[in-house]
Amino acid sequence: MSRAAAFLLRAALMTACLLPRTSLLAAEAPPPEAYRERLTVDAARQRWVYLKVPRELLAERLNARRGHYMRAVLLDSQLAALEVPEDALVVEATAAPDALVATLLRELGPRPAP
Repeated sequence: MSRAAAFLLRAALMTACLLPRTSLLAAEAPPPEAYRERLTVDAARQRWVYLKVPRELLAERLNARRGHYMRAVLLDSQLAALEVPEDALVVEATAAPDALVATLLRELGPRPAP
């Protein structure tokens, strides 16, 4: 699991612990739109989060990995296939981990009923 995904998971889990009747789906890449539609049960209560990372930082992280199936040479094709969720909360994942978690907790906190 990438560091960004781990931080998202931590923040989402903390939020889930604080809010009643909260569910969580964590993924390292946003599912394609067709899957998001199928996974959305109650759009008024669900929220997609997209951790936005610059290509250069992704390449740097991939190049630093050893023994992982995802090689840096595959990055451009993966980014080309990426379907960025239009309705997602977009968070710049270049922020410090504590800032990411604080942003997610603030943005994913209790929302008024529709």
